[in-house]
Parts: sequence; structure tokens; C-alpha cells
Amino acid sequence: MKIHASIFCRFTVCLLFAGMYVQAQEMLLPLKYNATERPNLQDKGFRRNFDKACDGGLIYNAFVSEGLQPSACLEEDGTITVVIENGVAPYTFQLSSPLGISLGSGAVTTPQYTFGSLPSGPYFITASDNNGNILQIRYELDDINIPPIKRQNWDATKRNAFCNALGSLRKIFDTDVSINYRLYNNSGTLIHNYATQSALASNLQPGVYYLRSNREGEKCYAYYILDIIEEPTISLPFTEDFSTSWIYPNSKVWIDDLALVNDTYAQNPPSIGVVTLDGLNQYGQPYAPVPSGNDLIDGIGDVLTSRPMCLDDAGLELGDTLFLSFFYQPEGFGDFPNPGDSLVMEAFIPRVRDSIYYVTNYIDGYHIKYDDDAFNTGANVDINIAVPAGDMISFEEDTYVFYIDNSGNSIYLDFTNPNATLTYVNDTIIPVSEEFTVAVKDTTWVPQWGIDGLTASLTPDFAPIVVKIADTSSFYNGFRFRFRNRATISGNNDHWNIDYIQANTQLPSLFPLLQDVAFIEPAPAMLTRYQSMPWSHFYPYIDSELAPATLVPLKVRNNDAGSANRTLIHTINDVCSNTEIYQYNAGTADVLGSIEGIESTSVVFIKDDIAAAISENSNIFSGKDTVILENIWQLNVSLGSTELNYNNDTIYQYQQFANYFAYDDGSAEKAYGLYGTGAQLAYQFVLNHPDTLRALQVNFVNMNANVINHEFTIKVWRHINVDTETGLPSATPIPDELLYEEETVNMPRYLNQINGFWTYTLSQPLPVEDDTIYVGIEQRFEDLLNIGFDRNHNASDKLFYNTGGQWLGSIYEGALMLRPVVGSALPEGNLNVGIEEPAAGNTLQTITLYPNPVTDQLQIRFNNPTAGNSNCMAQVYDFSGRLVIAEPVANNSIGVTHLPSGIYLVRLVTMNGEQIAAEKFVKQ
Repeated sequence: MKIHASIFCRFTVCLLFAGMYVQAQEMLLPLKYNATERPNLQDKGFRRNFDKACDGGLIYNAFVSEGLQPSACLEEDGTITVVIENGVAPYTFQLSSPLGISLGSGAVTTPQYTFGSLPSGPYFITASDNNGNILQIRYELDDINIPPIKRQNWDATKRNAFCNALGSLRKIFDTDVSINYRLYNNSGTLIHNYATQSALASNLQPGVYYLRSNREGEKCYAYYILDIIEEPTISLPFTEDFSTSWIYPNSKVWIDDLALVNDTYAQNPPSIGVVTLDGLNQYGQPYAPVPSGNDLIDGIGDVLTSRPMCLDDAGLELGDTLFLSFFYQPEGFGDFPNPGDSLVMEAFIPRVRDSIYYVTNYIDGYHIKYDDDAFNTGANVDINIAVPAGDMISFEEDTYVFYIDNSGNSIYLDFTNPNATLTYVNDTIIPVSEEFTVAVKDTTWVPQWGIDGLTASLTPDFAPIVVKIADTSSFYNGFRFRFRNRATISGNNDHWNIDYIQANTQLPSLFPLLQDVAFIEPAPAMLTRYQSMPWSHFYPYIDSELAPATLVPLKVRNNDAGSANRTLIHTINDVCSNTEIYQYNAGTADVLGSIEGIESTSVVFIKDDIAAAISENSNIFSGKDTVILENIWQLNVSLGSTELNYNNDTIYQYQQFANYFAYDDGSAEKAYGLYGTGAQLAYQFVLNHPDTLRALQVNFVNMNANVINHEFTIKVWRHINVDTETGLPSATPIPDELLYEEETVNMPRYLNQINGFWTYTLSQPLPVEDDTIYVGIEQRFEDLLNIGFDRNHNASDKLFYNTGGQWLGSIYEGALMLRPVVGSALPEGNLNVGIEEPAAGNTLQTITLYPNPVTDQLQIRFNNPTAGNSNCMAQVYDFSGRLVIAEPVANNSIGVTHLPSGIYLVRLVTMNGEQIAAEKFVKQ
């Protein structure tokens, strides 16, 4: 919880400390980690995917550009045209169908191929190129005289395999009773005929299925391909130390992606990687943003919910105990939680809600009613139970209804069993002539542990917590647990770090006896001055720019009681060519030796022959604008079979050489701001050769006040009147020499993602002849603009500010997230298209995308539907702003199977191009 107060210090800057404002020289606020993409998960450690960067922003893609229906039913003259984008010839296209059709293109030189002479049917297409890129596409080719299957209706009643129960698919109410539906497996075998069998197809093994529909007596068919998957569950014993995911929690383990996985917020954690709960959502924006000057808002922030456990299948019974344990730390390198803020852990436990309701006096009769829109959108169900005197029990949209039994004089609603049957009642009035009872059994979140915020700014060590659950009602298939925090949700405030979550029927090992040796901090950069720099400024000057061994320490922690022998292997790969250029195996006799029990140690481990290895492989880097070196550090420890976690012994560091200079690592734990109209900041960069300044990249933070309409001007100086050694005005005054002032007035832009850099392209490229420049901004409003500030790397001696007529050095240790872009000309057009947060007030409609993350079919729910929603276009942009899908919205659904994994933006626009709504989704 944060105290908001009016600020009366003009032409100065202000410091936020312990929740209160005081007059000071600069202001530092909390922030969040930056990521350019949602990375891939690996078995050990965390390994990022840089395909987009290596290909210059181009992603291999394949999609159906056109599907022509057969001219008549039973005709075989339909076509499907497939297009490959950004591939390398020759290409290969292969089509197959459960109908017995198999066609291939062979090797072709053009990235487009049309399959012809096709009847209607479900089709599976594989498109590959010479680089080994492969994408699989599904396509339903319908006949012309049959309406398409309403896929969202079927998705609403589909039940995936869960624990020991197989999947099912229920046919729901359909006003067109003349249409028959049949369900087939991927081999074309009929599984269920809804015309002659029950409305429920049960015992479905996980796999690919398709529905076929036709009108009675006609042979015109429509199809819908669907998956019955095995719902992810977690098994006992369970350990999660967040060492194998980044930014977002592992979707195989966690249901939601609101909390932040990182390795920069925690101080001295048990293991590399923690999850941090704060006041920002999964896109790095406040849950409740407020305009500048408004009071801040407190509320529930992040939620981290586990996948279900199959405790019934595991055999837990009376007398057993489930132990849930974890470590937590308030603040870390972030913001300390205040009194009134909190962190809680809850368990999902069945309870009978309000027992029995008696219906003896009713007006319209007793009724159960599904929300009219529920099955049109695939949303969970709204239920209203009418009781005497018009009282109403309401179960909201986020409550799943699994079973309804309306036999006899009672109705039993069970919200706990995900394997039970869903009974559809179409606004049915159930006549009642006598006393009628309603028993409601629900599953509720029951608090198990909690802690209030701090009373002072103090960062304690990680503390272990053990929660015991012995209630036998908890031992069911579907048990979950979650963490929630209460915070000031108008910005990135009130941080709680959580690490090493365990679940088991045995009392868990806890610090200091975790029986685990792990990395606990990320590896440093390979460079002496910067975190990133252009290759042309590095390679010819490698002797001075490559960091010596003493500047690249690795921090390792032994969480076991005894000493541990270990070895270390260091490998360097060129990511873009997938070439190993260096490896060194330290062995047990090298600098590592043993780590004593319950001890953290920093190990200097980098050899001076890395420069030679890079030079020997210079042919790999010839002509490259982008080079990415992957450093892999593998720690091998012998603790026997008792070691808990074998994932946290591997870390990756990616040294990126692109077209910008950066003192920051892309991880901003605070926000930096100046206060006062006319306040200026200048950031010093030293180049190794003359170059051309093209743009500035700035990470603006929506921190406790939205200042999107506050103007600023980009400036570049040759030198300013400051002594860079002392941070004070020069003893011998030197007039500021301004090289460039942007004619266009700019404003902060917030990205609707986990932070990132907005590119401000200069109106006129600026040749830089001298080795030193100062880039910065001058603000035209009083309020803080708030730029990301990296607490883990210090460039304070390069940062200067001017709020009262003289330049002074920054007093805060850290690195401002402002980067000059140099080199060749940038692509024309808006470099930020597709990634800007939609401006408040311009969106006429809000939408919900589900499932999110998605694997194949993305469903769109209009939260306040209008007639015009049915006639709109969907535009899907990838993270780089490239348009990857543009198609009419059909059945409130978009096929995204062909898209690579990553974060995307959906924009819905009218046929005239006016935006209706916009929202982000994650493609798995």
C-alpha cells in the first residue's frame, strides 16, 4: 500500500522513500523485468529462442491462403492453397486426410502450392523448407450447402482427459434438429453417432478427432477438427524452483501467467530464479492505472495457481498429510510491502455451501437457467437459483458447473468434480407442487497461510514455510493451491519473492538442508563497459571490450549440510549459426574445489582464450549485423541420489550484439524520473568509431501515474558542463554543445507487454564523428516520466541531470534503460506497430480471448456484443509488429495453429478499418 500526496517541489526532482515523498535530487521507483519474447522452456535451466533476432525479425510461417469449396456436394474439385513465408527453397508440401487422401508436392522452388481435386473433409498439411523448418496446418473444407459447425458450442462441452478419467464430448441443444453429427478419430473410424446414440460421447482417449455434420437425407458435409488432450496435472513429490522458465510461469505446472518469473528481484535466493508477485499484470501494466495526481488504488494483485493434483488417484486417505512448503522474501531488490499489503497461500477445498434451501413459496416456479450467451462463447456458465421471496443465489461466470441431478424432489449441484457430466437445461421451468430442497456443493479457496506487509524498509533473508493439510476432503482429483498478494495495484509495488515450492506426503527438506547445490544469480555479461553493443564496435576492439576473468564471477550456493565437490563446464555457441565456438571443462582439480555446507560463494571462471576462440571463428560472423553468443555454465555436483533439483545447475547468458548500446541488461527493478518543467537528463556513451545515430529506445514505465500525454524532446550533446569524475559542474565552465534537438515532440509510450523499449526514430539521422556523445531528453511537464532503471548494473557515473540550471551526476546506483540506436538505416514505417497498448477511451468494445495460452483455435468473446461484431476483420501482429494474420472473423474464432510460439496482438477492426477492440494472447 502506498501513500499518495501532492508534490509541491518545482524545478527539482523528488525521491520516493518508504512510501513518502521528500524533496531530493532524483526519484527512484519500482519497475518490472523486460522481455522481448516468450521463450521456450527446456529440460535444464532456461534457454531462450532467438530465431526472430537471427533472421532479422523474420519468422518462418506457413498458412492456408485460400480454400475453395467443392462446386457441389460429393464433387471432388475443391482446392487448398498453402503459402510459406520467410522460408528457404526448395519447399515441400504434404497433405493427408482420414478420408484416405494423401498428396505431396515433392521439392518445389516456389513457396506456394495448391492441392486440387479435393472433396470436402478434414485435412492435415505439412509445410517444410530447406532449413528444416516444419509447420503443420489443419484445415476444414466444407461443402457449400451445409452451415459450418459452431465450434465454440462444442468446445464449451468438451471435457479433456483428467487424472484417471478419459475425455468426453457432449452434443448440446441445437435449434436445427435436422442436422446430424458424427464423431471420428484421426484414423477416420466412427466413434460416436449423435443421431442414434446418446448426447454424450465418453471414454475418449487423448488425441485428434473430427466432427462431421450433415442434414438428414443429404450428403453435404461440414467438419470441425478438435483435440482431446490430457489436462496437465502435477504429481507428488513436486518441486518448483523457477529455474526452467522465464518471465511467465511454466504452463505445465501453473494455470495462470500473472506473476513474474525472474532472477533479478531476489536477494540471495536458495536457487536461481524466483516468482515475484506485485501490482502489475502479465503485460507489465498496472491492474488499476490512474492518471497523474489521482489517488492510488489498493487491491488484489498477482495470482499464481497450481495445476491440479490427482490426490484421489495417489491413494491419500484418512491419516495422511499433504505438506506444502516454500520460501518467501518481501521486497528483495524491489519495493517493500507496507502494512495492509499481504501475501497469502490458499487451497482449493470442497465445501457444502449454505446447505439446504427450501422452495415453498415461489412465483414463476423453480428454475435453473444458463446464461443465454454461455454456449455461444464457450464461457463458463452463469446459474441462477430462484428461492422464496425473489431471493437469488448467483454463481458467477468463473464458476464451473459440472453436474446437475434433478431427480425426485431435490436438485444437487456439484461444482467440484471435473469428471462428472454436464447436464444442459435450456431455461427449463421445473414445476414444484411440494417442498423442494436444493443442496449446493462447491469448492472454495480456503486460506492456509498469510503474512502482512512490513513496518519498515528491511529486506530479510528467505524464510521457510510449511503448511500441513490433513483434511480428507482435500484428497480429491483436482486439488490445487495458489498464492495471492494484496498491493497498491496502480504500479509495480509491494514485491513478494517466492522460491522452492514443494508438495509431498513426507515432511519436506527445508533450508538449510535442501540437499541441493545451485546457481543463485545470473552470469554477468562478457563485456567490460556495456551489457550490449554493436558487433562493429566490439570485434575490432575485442582486447579492450571483452571482460577479463575477474569481472565474470558466478555465484553458487550449497544448500546442503555437507561440503560438495563439483565441476564446471563452460560452453559458448553462436546462436544464429548453431555453432559451438568454445568449451572449457574445469574438472574437479581446477579453481572450483568444494563448497562448504550452507554457504554461498562467488567463483571466478572465465578463461583468457575466449578472444582467440572468437577470432578463430571470424568467418561465422562475417557480414553479420546481429551476433548472439550463448554462454552455458553447467555445474556438476555429487550429492548422490538425494539431490532435490537437477535443473538449477545450468544457467544461460546471452551476449547480444545488435544496433544499440546498452548499460542495462533489460531487467529494470526500479523507475527513474525527474521532476519539473524543463528538467533534462543526459546519458554518456563512448563509441569506438564514427557512426550514425538513428533512434533512441526508451523503456517508459506506467508507474503509479499515467503520463502518456506529457511531452518531451529528444536531445543529443557533444559535451555538457559537468565534471564526469565528480558529478559536479566543471571547475572550468564549458558551455553545453547541443548536436541535435528533435523537431517532433514525443510522448511516453507504454507497451502492453512485460516491459520493452519504444523506438523513437530521429527525424534526421545524426552523424557522430567524436567518440563521446550524451543522449537524453528534456521534459515539458512537471510530472515524472519514469524510465526503467536496472538495479543490477551500475552506470550512475554516465548519467547526469539538470533541473535548476546546472548538470549533476546521478546519486543512484543502476543503469537507465535508454539506448542509442546506431548503424545502417532503419526499416521505414512505424517500428512499434502492433505492440502499443491501446489508448484508453478509444476502444469501443472489450474482448476476452480463450484459451490463453492457445495451441490451435483462438476463441473471441465480445464482452458487450453488438450487431456489428459479426462483420469485422481480425488482424494478428507478432511481437515485432509484423502482420501475420488478416482475415474475417468467422464464428468468433481464429485459427493460430501455424503461428510460432510467442506473444501476439489481436486487433479487431471494421471493414472500414476502424478499431473495435484489441487484446494480447500467447501461442504455445
